[in-house]
Amino acid sequence: MGGTAPVSIQTMLKQPTREASEAIRTIRSLVEITPEILSSRDQELLKMLGMWDPFVQSAPARCDVVRLGIPHEDSIAALPEIVKGSPIPIVADIHFDARLALGSVRSGVHKIRINPGNISDQVLLKELADECRSRSVPIRVGVNAGSLDRETRAMFGNDLVAGAVHSAVQSLNLMESFGFEDLVVSIKTSTAVETIRACEAIASECRYPLHLGVTEAGVGESAIVHSWVGVGTLLARGIGNTVRISLTESPALEVVCGHLLLKSLNLR
Repeated sequence: MGGTAPVSIQTMLKQPTREASEAIRTIRSLVEITPEILSSRDQELLKMLGMWDPFVQSAPARCDVVRLGIPHEDSIAALPEIVKGSPIPIVADIHFDARLALGSVRSGVHKIRINPGNISDQVLLKELADECRSRSVPIRVGVNAGSLDRETRAMFGNDLVAGAVHSAVQSLNLMESFGFEDLVVSIKTSTAVETIRACEAIASECRYPLHLGVTEAGVGESAIVHSWVGVGTLLARGIGNTVRISLTESPALEVVCGHLLLKSLNLR
C-alpha cells in the first residue's frame, strides 16, 4: 500500500465477528462479485444511478481488504479461524481498548485500526507498537471527526477539520516516538467537503499512505453519491491509497461502488 501500488478497495463486515463460519462465507463471497450475486436491493440502487450496465460490462468487482469490528474479547476468539479461512487480508477495528488490539494482533490479523488519541494507556500502546513491529503488522491511525477526545474538542471548538487533523498528527507523532512507522492514516467526517479538506491537510503533513472514506454517509443513492464526491475528488487529485465506500447496505455493494469509482478514474 502506498507508493506506486494500485489503490485498493476495502469493505467492512456487518455481522458479529464471533461467528467465524459466517464471517468466512461472507469474505469469500467478496473476492469476486458478479452482477447475479447482488441482492435485488443492490441491483435496484445501481440501476437508479445508471450504473448497472457499467458494472455488468466491467464485472467482476474484487475486494482487496476486509475490516472486522472487534468490540469485545468474544470477537477475538474467532479471529484465528477467520484469518486462516480468509483469502484476503483481515484488518481488526478497535475502539478505545488497546488490549483488544493486542489480542487481535496475536490472533494473526494482517493490520489493525485504532485511534491512539482515544487510548489513554500509553504503556499498552507502546506494547502494541512493539508487538506489531515484531509481527510486521501495520497500524492504521483512524480519526473520526465526530469522536475527538475532550481536550481536542475544547481546543478547536466547532472546527472539526482542524481538530481531526491535529489529532491525527499527534497520534502519528506518538507512534513514531515508540519507533513505529509502519503506519496508514485516515481522517473521516460525515460530509464530503470536510473530508476533502481534512485529507488534503493531512496529506501535506505526513508521508504515510491514506485510507479514504466518508463516515456515516447514509442510505441508498445519496450515500453512494456523497461518498463518490468526497473520495473521488481526492483520488482525482492524487490523494489516497485505499478506499471504502461506507454504506448501510451490503459489503458487496460497497465493493462494487468502489470498483466503479476506480474504473471511472482509470485507477482499476
